[in-house]
Amino acid sequence: MPPPPTDSRTSPPGIPLPKPETTLISPPDSQITPPPPVSDVTPPPPPVSDVAPPLGIPMASSLQKELILPPPTDIPSIAPPPSVTSTQDMQITPPCPPPLLSPGSTEPQIPPPSASTSQTPVPQPLSDIISPPIQAPAVNTITPPTDSLPPPPSEGTILPPPPASGDAPQIPPPPPTSTTPDWMSSLSDEEREKLPQMLKKRKNVADEILSTELTYVTNLNTIVDKFLEPLRADSLGCSKDEIYNIFSNIQVIRNCHDRFKDVLGPAVGSWNDNSGLGGAFQATAWIKFYKYYVNNYDICMSTLRQCLESHPPFKKFIDGLNYTAALNGLDLSGLLIAPVQRIPRYVLLLNDMLRSTPVSHPDHRLLAEALSSIKELADYINEHKHHSDNISELTELQAKFADYPGQLAQNPKRKLIKSGPISVNKEKAHMWLFNDIAILTRPEMKKGLFKYKQTVHLKTSSLQPDEGNKFKIVSMDGVLKCQVATLPEKEAWEKALNEAVAQAKELMIKSLFQDEMIADSECSKKFLEFKEAENEKKRAALVQTMLEREQEYVKFLTHTWNTFLLPVKKSIDSPSPMVRQTTAEVLLSNFELLVTIHKQIELDISQRIKDWEQNPTVSDLLALNTSLLPAYTQYVNQYGAQIRAITSALQSQVFSFWIRDVEVREKADVKNLMERPLRRLSEYYLLTQEMLEYTSRKHADYDPLSKLVNHLRELTDEHAKVIGSLSLGDSLAPPAGALQAMQKGASAATLRRKQSSMALTKTTPGKH
Repeated sequence: MPPPPTDSRTSPPGIPLPKPETTLISPPDSQITPPPPVSDVTPPPPPVSDVAPPLGIPMASSLQKELILPPPTDIPSIAPPPSVTSTQDMQITPPCPPPLLSPGSTEPQIPPPSASTSQTPVPQPLSDIISPPIQAPAVNTITPPTDSLPPPPSEGTILPPPPASGDAPQIPPPPPTSTTPDWMSSLSDEEREKLPQMLKKRKNVADEILSTELTYVTNLNTIVDKFLEPLRADSLGCSKDEIYNIFSNIQVIRNCHDRFKDVLGPAVGSWNDNSGLGGAFQATAWIKFYKYYVNNYDICMSTLRQCLESHPPFKKFIDGLNYTAALNGLDLSGLLIAPVQRIPRYVLLLNDMLRSTPVSHPDHRLLAEALSSIKELADYINEHKHHSDNISELTELQAKFADYPGQLAQNPKRKLIKSGPISVNKEKAHMWLFNDIAILTRPEMKKGLFKYKQTVHLKTSSLQPDEGNKFKIVSMDGVLKCQVATLPEKEAWEKALNEAVAQAKELMIKSLFQDEMIADSECSKKFLEFKEAENEKKRAALVQTMLEREQEYVKFLTHTWNTFLLPVKKSIDSPSPMVRQTTAEVLLSNFELLVTIHKQIELDISQRIKDWEQNPTVSDLLALNTSLLPAYTQYVNQYGAQIRAITSALQSQVFSFWIRDVEVREKADVKNLMERPLRRLSEYYLLTQEMLEYTSRKHADYDPLSKLVNHLRELTDEHAKVIGSLSLGDSLAPPAGALQAMQKGASAATLRRKQSSMALTKTTPGKH
């Protein structure tokens, strides 16, 4: 072991530094102060704290006055380990060991002073004999608790000398104190990479919200201070009602946003990573005032125009302020539309902030809830604005119709899609196609004036293609046989009609649940609850109807297959087949697959009715069978070849005799039977569409049912085009030769049945 380090410090004059016979373990830079020497009996030392003051730090002045000790005789000097280099890193000094007692004595025995110290020294303060601190770089250490210190050594224990610098124990540094917010600890590595950019974006959006809010409040103050207050003092010829209609509740909105501005300012001014604005927007009370302002906005603009025309002093006052620096270059109309534009601006800003806010951030949920409520108001404002513009257009359009019995603007959602000359039932007309109705008028009588003829309601209509430039509109109002000049015109009208019919049916559905008057009424909740209960009853009745129709259709498919098609399939392997195998395969098509599919659908619907209370859905009944829609597409595509195969098979005398006999017996035509599956998808479409009309948007079945209805409509339209493109003509009718053969075959078959009956009568006992 290397020798202990020497002490470089100097002792007080006259006090040598002898080698210590016993070495006590003590914290670095501490001194063991022995009791002061006394002549005979030394009173017990004053009580001292277990924790010694750090070396180099003077004790309290009062303590110094009490502890004035003579210089010690033998003071062992212990050099501090190099590993401890600062007085700030001092350890807690353990208690000093008790003094040795002589046998039979209760008083501590003090060693006699050495010869060199026989002369009584002059007492000196304790602070004078404490060595100055050793200055060195600071080292991070931790102070152990007092109860973790080792007990004092027993009497006579010889302790090892202090360890050398290389043997000094190293105390591990304390764990760093985490300042990371809890919401950051759950971020993924990818989110952590994007976090600085997201936090910067949040701060930028917060600044923009505040700056635009300040501008908005300035504009509101301008309206109130420059226009409303002066006109209240002097209306300049306008009535109080006119002043109120122009400015509505703008002052109430101004007061609300003035307070909201005071909330946003401190929140954005003290922005940090944990800050948010979701709570501020949730606490807003001004949202409810905007609906009133928006509903009154059209009246506001019309009243302003009337006052400008009717009251010259008012016009002079307004013109004197418009487009001036006091209005920041705006006019009164531009200021009055600011509240209508502010709410959509909030939606954009909050959307930007929400996209830049991690899901774990405490502001995310508050932002999402605030955005939802404000977006609902923005949607209401946008729709109302569109309605206002549309009402003006409809009012102007109705002025062109002579003798129109109703009001076009009665439905504010009504929009004009297409208009133009057209021939209807071989008469010249002009059609005005809206998204819910079609109005027929006579050709233009005078410049801009048309004579009203008929209204067609599109929600109960369907479009049927026809040959050439013709098409049909079938509805409860009758069948309209339409014709246009060219094929491109026909395609344009068909596209517009399909769009209009779809919108008409969608509007009918929305009208059940999205009427603003109902939504704003006091009894809206009770009404909707009652309406939903009634709709659920209708849905349950419709699914029962669906089962009954499915059972009827399965019965038809099964009977057609067993009676007309299965014998043809079985005859292929017989010695005398009715038709060739290739002809039989085309004739049979995939009819057998349709039978299998619909038997399974029938079982599914029946089971669903039993489980209706637990699972009141319909869309998955058709979606569960993934083969259904592809099977019908295949059948439709093969239908033309199937009919031609039947026509070809009628050339065979065996098949023609047999099929004619079956048709007479069953009172059915095989060609009509093969045509029946072509209508099945359209039947599903009408039934599911009716089901959708009674399905709330909040219902779990609404979205999938909407997709199913749209898909069925698209397939029905595609299939109609395929069937319409087939040039079958008279190919469905059998050729003349085959018809004669069928007639002869029928007569022969009838004759054979009579002969067989007569033979049976003769050979049966008891029959005469």
